[in-house]
Amino acid sequence: MYKNLSAAFLVLFLVGCQGGGSSGDAVLVIPPAPTPLNPPEPLVPKKNLVYIESDREFERIEQNVVLYFFATWCGPCQQQAPIYEELAKENPTIMFYKIDVDKCRGAARKKGVTSIPRIFVYKQSFIGVQSKETLQRAINEQFKR
Repeated sequence: MYKNLSAAFLVLFLVGCQGGGSSGDAVLVIPPAPTPLNPPEPLVPKKNLVYIESDREFERIEQNVVLYFFATWCGPCQQQAPIYEELAKENPTIMFYKIDVDKCRGAARKKGVTSIPRIFVYKQSFIGVQSKETLQRAINEQFKR
């Protein structure tokens, strides 16, 4: 019963999110954390750009990924977002995650994020708005492309 409700919630939530991205594409939004009656399933995104809305979702992320910590009210984050989304489109074999620091305070604390925007390309970290070229170079180095 709970799995059907979760699936229905996800469908309704995704329909409501369509057209909300800056590039015109819908961004996958994962529903709230499961209840004890409905154990968590592995995080299996359908796209390579995933919006994380809770610390519990953050804990399920694999290691070889690109993380983007931002806030909706942050001007530099709004400048960085289209660059990040374009990189995700151009690198479909790499998982990109957008993490809202206001919704995922524990995740931000765990990664030591004190300034935003903050991007982690596997083991490298960048603070502030970065050019597409800088980030692509780091992606190529870290993921041996």
